[in-house]
Amino acid sequence: MLDTVYSAKSSQFIYDGSERDSRIEAFLTFALTALLIFNVLAFGGTHDWTIAVFELGTGTLVLLWALALFLPGRDSLYLNWSPLYPFLFAFAALVAGQLILRSSVYPFATRVEALRYAAYGFVFFLAQQLLGSSSRLRRFLHGMAWFGFLLAIEAIAQDFTSNGAIYWHFPRPESGTVYGPYVDHSHYAGLMEMLWPVPAILSSQERGAKRGLYAFFGSVMAASIVFSRSRGGSLALVVQVVFLISQFAKNRGRGLVLRLSAAIVIAAAFVYWAHPEGLSRTVATLVFPTDATLTGHRLDIARDSLRMFREHPIAGWGLETFPVVYPRFRSFTTTLFINEAHNDYVQLLVEMGLLGGVIVAAFLISLYRAGFRRMGADDFQRSATLIALTGCTGIVCHSLTDFNLHIPANAALFYLYCSIATLPMNVSEDVAMVLPRRPGSVVWIDPA
Repeated sequence: MLDTVYSAKSSQFIYDGSERDSRIEAFLTFALTALLIFNVLAFGGTHDWTIAVFELGTGTLVLLWALALFLPGRDSLYLNWSPLYPFLFAFAALVAGQLILRSSVYPFATRVEALRYAAYGFVFFLAQQLLGSSSRLRRFLHGMAWFGFLLAIEAIAQDFTSNGAIYWHFPRPESGTVYGPYVDHSHYAGLMEMLWPVPAILSSQERGAKRGLYAFFGSVMAASIVFSRSRGGSLALVVQVVFLISQFAKNRGRGLVLRLSAAIVIAAAFVYWAHPEGLSRTVATLVFPTDATLTGHRLDIARDSLRMFREHPIAGWGLETFPVVYPRFRSFTTTLFINEAHNDYVQLLVEMGLLGGVIVAAFLISLYRAGFRRMGADDFQRSATLIALTGCTGIVCHSLTDFNLHIPANAALFYLYCSIATLPMNVSEDVAMVLPRRPGSVVWIDPA
């Protein structure tokens, strides 16, 4: 039996879970957080063994969550509904169609990538079910604030002292510019674009010394993006700051805008003091963004990719088939293996066609529409939603010049942020109000 027990127009929904249920869900939240952090520290989750751990880990957590629903004494299934689910299901159906109809030019690569996207879907689903409690969401965000700051300190120290070795031990690869645990500095920047807003925005929730501490965390994390010398990361950071100031000015008044502006000035001064040459180079690359010596062959790859798209415009060549097909269309000579289009939107059109492009565009539009609606919720949830939307804004912009959404650690955090941005409004703590329940019923919490 299906009951809808919550809507945005109602006052509040409070889950009436038992203390045991809360412990189980707290453990699953901790395990999910640990898995996300492991993925970041394990070189961004790009190796086969880290991908296997991530996929098995997310699948196991979903299974444990499902088993916990059927423990004795729990009468109903509680499921948070996200307005983004239809687009996730539509994308999955499109990938399944590529495999069933054999339209993918390399079905094996499509199947392998489909498993990874299933893991991202599991992250989205788990976040939607587990972080609906403000207490768990608060603990998760504070934990990510500390993790992001410590990672930024490690990355900056490594940059100055390791001569390009990851963790001072793993040698510099033949290609790529190492930063933090990532082989490519732009992917580190993509991660930090999602992490720095956490302490920066949470500082508005704090008082006294903790407010200053979190503002400092955010400044150091934002400064590390510039230190990484990622052009796309620096541009995305600028867009994020403008987005954040506009939201603060609209929702919170001048005081927070002034504090954020002060934090930005402190971060810029810190960057200039610690690494003036790096800052000068970053500014130069932003002034001349189409210089071939700075951008490599990104524009050539984009033009070649559009020729690929014109041959299969409806459903594309198949998920994750870009590196297989691209050599036939390459218009320049290189000894390097071109594994991605360095533009997530162009690659999406190549691999998934117009159908995939429409689905993803609708997904992003619905994400921001749902997120902006939640800005009217209570103060903490408004902050959590703003964190998620600011992080997503950074990746959405950076995806124009790189392929952060093909890095498992970054993509997983992006989908988790999408889930946070669409959590039901006014969700409170774990226990309180008793709702009508019938044995075996399924209770949907509909945020629409």
